[in-house]
Parts: sequence; structure tokens; C-alpha cells
Amino acid sequence: MSMLLSMELKPEKIIILEGQEIKGKVTVEKVLSSPIPKGKIVNSAISDHFGVEQIIRELIKKNGIKTKKVAVTIDIGNMLIRDFEIPFGKPAEMEGMIKSEMIQNYSASQSDAIEYKIIGKVAEESGAKKVKVRATALSNEIIKDYYTLLTNLKLKPVFMDSNANAIEKVFYHSEQINGIDKNEAPFVVLDFTSIGTVVHAVQDGAIQLSRFTSLGLRDMDEYISTKINLFGEHGEYLDQVDFETEEQTPVNIAANAFITQWCSEIQKVIKFILLRLDTNEIGSMYIVGEGSQLPGIKELISRTLFINVNQVESLSAVSFKREEDKNKLYQCINAAGALIRL
Repeated sequence: MSMLLSMELKPEKIIILEGQEIKGKVTVEKVLSSPIPKGKIVNSAISDHFGVEQIIRELIKKNGIKTKKVAVTIDIGNMLIRDFEIPFGKPAEMEGMIKSEMIQNYSASQSDAIEYKIIGKVAEESGAKKVKVRATALSNEIIKDYYTLLTNLKLKPVFMDSNANAIEKVFYHSEQINGIDKNEAPFVVLDFTSIGTVVHAVQDGAIQLSRFTSLGLRDMDEYISTKINLFGEHGEYLDQVDFETEEQTPVNIAANAFITQWCSEIQKVIKFILLRLDTNEIGSMYIVGEGSQLPGIKELISRTLFINVNQVESLSAVSFKREEDKNKLYQCINAAGALIRL
């Protein structure tokens, strides 16, 4: 496969990965990133087209990127994702049934782009063959905005993916996680970002569900600020958070209080996952995203939720050409997974 750029636009950072995929294995040539001012990207929607365009243009120019074909992956904040059963039929018939179901029963808009994939077969009843599908609805306006952004940059849009689908693909094609053979037990991938946390439940090689909780690093920073600054001034404290130390600084006291609340929200999601997957336990949890880099965070989550927690340091489906990029998987995992075409 030819070289592609894979791009994820986050509210606080733009990630661009240059690489290629062959038979489910991704080779990363370069990982680029740039901070982005608050308000330019909101829930994957572009609020300041000119500002975002300038940041990407400078990032590409500075790093000598010549690749033109681009894939984009976005989070699930602006997506409507639902699983349901429909009668099996011709593709056009199934597409019509799925669009009708999403609009009538799940509040998708008539103008939304609606895609689907078959995720399982259903036991036949009275000779009627059924399948389980996962349907995704996304505003055409968001799609058009990304298309316009990329074409203005003289880039060639190839496809758009979701972070949930990207995570599924990259873990499915990885025989090893952190150098250890993957087992068959269900596990959870926790994407701890600035604006919230997404919990992906993986079983039988597929994401069975993804749930979003709005508590993220930005909320932690604001919570700490309100506890420390009694007169309403806002400070930035994430660089001072350290869950490894026993020193009871005001920042660490506030951060621990926030994480207790955060873990309570995650625990609710895990209980729902156990019911949904009809299992008694989750084998392990893997944490990615900027929040995964907080000192001592994996040990703290493990103690609080009584689950084995690991940062994702390597996946056998992803290799990096540059030594300086090998420790960046936590931030570019969605972009890497998006390069895989099934």
C-alpha cells in the first residue's frame, strides 16, 4: 500500500502520522504533533477553519512531508453508534432498513451519513436469517468541513474512520501487547484524553461497545484549580500531578480526590460492560491517551478498581522507523489503527 497520512484533530492537539499498512501491519515513518489553542476543535468539529488550516500547513511544511493522501479518524463525541438486528438481505435493502432504523428509533438526522458493518449472525427463527449490525451516523456538515480543510491544504482525502474502529483494528491485528502474547480474555482499552475518557470493551477480537464519560484532564486541571485558588483564579497544575509520591501537596490531594470521582464513573461503565458481555470479569485494562502518562496513574487505577492496568507501550501490529517516535504510541494509537483497511 502507498504511503498515507493519518490525522486526528483533538481539542488540544493535532496528531499526524505518516506511514503505510500491509496486511494489517503498520509501519510508521513519522509522528508529528502540534498543540492547538482552545476552542478551534470542539468534539471533533472544526470551529476555526483558518486557524486549524494554518497549524496543519506549518506542521507539514516544517517536517518536509510530501505525502498527499490522507485518512482522518475522529472520536465518538459527534457520532451516533448503535447495534441492532435486521433481516439479512441484499446490500441495498439492508442499507435502507438500517437508515430507517437509525432515523426512526435512534434520532439520526435525514441528512446524516450512515454507515454500517455486520458484527455477527443471529440464530434463525422461523427460517428468517438475521444479522447483527453496528450502524454509525455522522453529520454531513462535519464530513464536508474535513473535506474542505484537506482540499484547501492541497491534500487528497481518502477515507474517514472512528477512533473506536481504529482501536479495534490495531488490537485485532496485534498478536502481542507490550511484548506479551495476547490471550482470549475480554479486556478494556481506556482512552484518557483532555476532554473526557472513552472506555472500549474488547471481546473475541472486536469492540463490543464504547462508552464516553466527560471527565478528562481538562476537568482535573479545573478541579485542582478551584480547590487551590479560593478567589477564582485559574492555574495550570497537571505538570505537578504525581500519584507515585507520598507527599501530600495541595495539588496531589486535589488530584487524588478527582481521580476517586473519575474511577467511580469508570467503574459504572465496567459494571455495564460485564452485564453486556455476560462475563464475570475483565482480564485487564490498557490505558492510552495523554492521561496515561501521569506518574503513578496505572497503579492508582489498579488499586481503586481491582483490575490489572497497563500502559500501551508497544503493539506487534505497529512499528516505528524513527527511534524518537517509539514512545509515542499512547498518543498516536488511533491514527495508527486508522491506517489499517479491512
